[in-house]
Amino acid sequence: MDQVTTLEQLLATALRRIAELEAALATMAEENADLRRQLAKNSNNSSKPPSSDGLKKPAPRSLRGKSDKKSGGQVGHRGNTLRQTPTPDFVERHEAAHCGACHRTLTAGMAKGMERRQVFDLPAPRLEVTEHQAAVYCC
Repeated sequence: MDQVTTLEQLLATALRRIAELEAALATMAEENADLRRQLAKNSNNSSKPPSSDGLKKPAPRSLRGKSDKKSGGQVGHRGNTLRQTPTPDFVERHEAAHCGACHRTLTAGMAKGMERRQVFDLPAPRLEVTEHQAAVYCC
């Protein structure tokens, strides 16, 4: 008989504890739902300023529509480029002394041709000063 009473007391304690835990769980579920609602707010769906969005700002969407053309130069478009000039202002010669593969010394007789490339640079703007002089007469 003593064992049945002990088991009934343990059962009553366990049932009380379960009821307390269920109440705590319900409270935490309400708190969790409230916090999730707060986290879901941003400047688009609440009165919060856009500066409060932080790093989770909505990505800007382009108003430009998708085109059926491929990116880059289109077929049939003639490109424009600066043509090489026969009289460049400066000529810099670049000559190799050794072969890049076998490291043998190169001579002028081994040259097969010349590859030419030109770079077009705008000169740096220069300040020009014009002095105007007028003659002063006395009559």
